[in-house]
Amino acid sequence: MGRIFFTHIDDAPLIKGAKTMSGQPRLRASQFIGDDDISPWVRVQSLEANFDSPLHSHSNDELLCIIDGAITIGGVTHGPGTVAFVEKGTQHGFRTGPNGVRFLNIQQGKYTVTLAGS
Repeated sequence: MGRIFFTHIDDAPLIKGAKTMSGQPRLRASQFIGDDDISPWVRVQSLEANFDSPLHSHSNDELLCIIDGAITIGGVTHGPGTVAFVEKGTQHGFRTGPNGVRFLNIQQGKYTVTLAGS
């Protein structure tokens, strides 16, 4: 029989000891819902104001759903309610707005991140 579970994003457990892509300790919050071994998962990502995410790609497709704040990609700013699909292998980076951003990152299974030029 299948599974159904509900979790409010504010109740999702914090990820402890998370690192930035450059290996530095995070100055922001990340929460995780799901099981990356057997199912899709959701990361509730909160990033500080004016944060520059370096150009990178993922080994999985991902969906981003902006909850609060904003991000700018390719000179276009996107705010709450925006949903973006990023195909695996697509290089992308972004800058958060003056109030930071909180978004859902939805992926399937384990993945890797590759920084541009690596």
